[in-house]
Amino acid sequence: MDAEKKRLLAQLAQMGDVVLVIDGKRFDLNDCAVIPLQTQEEAVLYFLQRIDSTMVSSVLDDGRSYQNFSKSVFIKKLDSAMDAFIAAGDTYLNRYQGICNSRICNFNCAGYSFVGNKSGAYFDLIIDTRDGVVHDVYECSDFNCDSTSVFKKVRIELDASDIPF
Repeated sequence: MDAEKKRLLAQLAQMGDVVLVIDGKRFDLNDCAVIPLQTQEEAVLYFLQRIDSTMVSSVLDDGRSYQNFSKSVFIKKLDSAMDAFIAAGDTYLNRYQGICNSRICNFNCAGYSFVGNKSGAYFDLIIDTRDGVVHDVYECSDFNCDSTSVFKKVRIELDASDIPF
């Protein structure tokens, strides 16, 4: 969406209720023409797509572990991955739903592929949520996107320490 369209949406939103329709889904916009984030899950997904690990950190709970790491270690790993996307020229990560395809770990758990808008670099994450609250976030090494038109190039790993070589 270009700057002019964003400006017009902001003006309309100030005048009253505005609904934005994206891929058949309806979103009510707030006064600033922004989709309000109502749950922790929505906020984490929003900031992951915007390559903003600082905001992901601010949204996640301090007392939880993520991918079996303390929150601070997980965020450092996420930050390194985000740096790789930025270095590849990405300004945004496209998000695609799917499931884990591995029968040895999280078979059929829902998650997302996050794919760089310029590079095609990606990572696949399972985001364990209940009632909008994020309980865990972890990589998936055998992820199957619902969409068959997803173009992925180079995988960016949050944690390569599990690789046996």
